[in-house]
Amino acid sequence: MVEEDYTAEKAADAWDKLKHKIVLGILRHKKAAKVSLKNTYRKKMKRLYRRYDQQMDREAVAVREGRDQLQGKTFTDLLHVISETKRNWLRSRQRRLFRSHTWRRGQTTKAMFQRISCRFGDNVIPTLRPAEGNPKRGVFEKAEILADAWSPILQGSATRAGKAIVVEWMPAGSTDDVSDLETQTLFTTETLDAAFKACKSGKACGPDRLGNDWYIHYSHELILLMLKLFRLWYNAHVCPSSFVETDVFCLKKKGNGSNPLNYRPLSLLNTDYKLFTRVIATAFRRTLDSRVHPHQHGFVPTRDIHAVLDYFMAAQATVPQSPELRDAVVLLLDFAKAYDTLDREFLYAVLSRHGYPPHLVEVIRTLHTGTSGRFLANG
Repeated sequence: MVEEDYTAEKAADAWDKLKHKIVLGILRHKKAAKVSLKNTYRKKMKRLYRRYDQQMDREAVAVREGRDQLQGKTFTDLLHVISETKRNWLRSRQRRLFRSHTWRRGQTTKAMFQRISCRFGDNVIPTLRPAEGNPKRGVFEKAEILADAWSPILQGSATRAGKAIVVEWMPAGSTDDVSDLETQTLFTTETLDAAFKACKSGKACGPDRLGNDWYIHYSHELILLMLKLFRLWYNAHVCPSSFVETDVFCLKKKGNGSNPLNYRPLSLLNTDYKLFTRVIATAFRRTLDSRVHPHQHGFVPTRDIHAVLDYFMAAQATVPQSPELRDAVVLLLDFAKAYDTLDREFLYAVLSRHGYPPHLVEVIRTLHTGTSGRFLANG
């Protein structure tokens, strides 16, 4: 697909067009497969009942011992075939249920968990009321109500002075351990293969409708092509337009279900975007330990969140014995919608402050510029 004279922009556009053609082909094959399903018990029963109705019509015209012209069977034989098909259908269903609901070698607990768990079984949004200050919407415009409520939060920005002050709190990072992030060398067959293997099957797909399962199935055919594309896009800090598109699915949290802010928005991203960013994120991980404050234990490789709990329990045990610390207060702070309200310009400033290469910062900026989301509700 990638010609030698392709620019990064042209290759990105060609990749999006190729994905669109693949999706159309998949839909055509699915439709053809449904039409060709003639040997299922349900289809067979429909055909038998259709012949039964035809036979009844003929019997109503003239009572005689005729034979079914289609299959050469008498009326009694046709009833026997129908009853036998019903019995076979029931036995097949019982065998399928027995196999899916009993343990066997190689079976996971996924099927049983889905059968007994109701955690995500009913995520229907019955009623939504527009948040305060948002325009009025119709009863069925739930996706628009969610978008109206969350857009100001997701697009929030901080003041320039505030960002400058907070950035200065951080010590300047070294550039010695991040020099390889400046070039395309972080994209190799090994790193991309690891990104493919990290993809979990059965996950919801993004707007392009090509989910993890498709990429996993064709990983051997795709890895060299995508390696060439990713290197080309990384060098030119360019990305396909589908990289900045997402579907937003909302999960119910606690509180009033009619309040759109009581739902947790989850972005359903395209798998090729996740592969591209996973390689970058993996390279990021090895540089975090030297940059993040030693008291920050969450989401940092080689650190354990349980260490914070140990410190807290040790403080509870020792503080009462100290006259100076007897009246000390511990604040447990949790930022509301912390990641959702993160100013993107602040993100770029922090990356630069920590010594990450300007080229990498520009790649991150490209991935976060012109993003668009489509809220999904009851669909």
